[in-house]
Parts: sequence; structure tokens; C-alpha cells
Amino acid sequence: MSKITKADVDKVRAARWEVWKRMAREASEYHILSIELLRTEADDTVAVFTVVKNKEPVQYVLRGDSLGSRVRAMISQQRPPLQGKRGRHVETELIAPMAARSDDGVSADSIALGEPPPKEPPPPGIMSLGTSIMTTAFDLGEVAASSPTPR
Repeated sequence: MSKITKADVDKVRAARWEVWKRMAREASEYHILSIELLRTEADDTVAVFTVVKNKEPVQYVLRGDSLGSRVRAMISQQRPPLQGKRGRHVETELIAPMAARSDDGVSADSIALGEPPPKEPPPPGIMSLGTSIMTTAFDLGEVAASSPTPR
């Protein structure tokens, strides 16, 4: 098996982003391009939403515990935490520590969590949807995956 380098991961990430930019220019407003559900090496769960906003792709990242609950937003290191509507603070966490786990900076979750693009604070609808699908996939899904197959 050949070794995958950080440069290889960066090429895949850049290629995916270029395709999403093209798709966003052609898509209707608020079209979902991708939803990726991941379990990280730290046994957290992550949902990465790539959506069209103003004919451009943007990404929102939500992170939960191992069961997909206690979901909170994650943003890129270069983006400061923003104030949400009605003075609520958008709970955020920096992505950089999660994106590189191995010695060469490559991990199973590095493609979805890396840059490009910068990750933005999610709107309330994405928080609600992410909370719902993460608990379904990582809590309820664990039960479904471990139950015996009926004959």
C-alpha cells in the first residue's frame, strides 16, 4: 500500500473545492452540495455541510461527542467567533487541532476539515439539522449497525 502524503490530501481538497465552486455558480440558492458525517480519531463526531450561499460554496462544521450529541459549531482559525442573532454567542471551536493527527498531517478526517474553504459559523437551521442527523447517525445508527440481521 502506498503512503498518502499531506500534499496528496491537499490536491484532493483543492479539486473538490473547485468542483463545488463550479456547481455553486450553476445551482439555486441554498442548495446543499455535500453533507459529510465523520468520526474523528479523537472519538468525536463531525458533520461538514457544504452549501451554496450567494452563488458561492460555504462550509459549516458541527462537532459532537461520540454519540453525536452536545453539538457545537466549529470555525476556521482565521475567522473570529461571531455574535449570533439576538446577542447569542455562537459557540465555536477551532478546527486546526483536529485537522492533523498523524506525523505527516494526514488523517481520515483531514479532507473534510481542512482548508480550503474557511469554515463559517452556521445558521440556526444548519445547527438544528446537524444536531438531528448526528444523533441519528452516531447514536441510533450504532444500535442499528450492531443488531443482528434478521433471517
